[in-house]
Amino acid sequence: LKHPENRPLFSDGLFHMIELLHPPVLLIYGSAKYDFFDKVRAMGIEIIEFESRMSQVFTKGGAYE
Repeated sequence: LKHPENRPLFSDGLFHMIELLHPPVLLIYGSAKYDFFDKVRAMGIEIIEFESRMSQVFTKGGAYE
């Protein structure tokens, strides 16, 4: 989702997957701060985020540990 032009394709696939599987929970590796995840939450689906290695680097301001 780094490139904005990829987000609509990801979002379309995400909602198609939700229609097919009806998951109660989504596990997200990385950030779930995109607007389409707000729509997922509004559908009553819990989102659990796992911080990516890259975001850990930015949070700590250093290299990988």
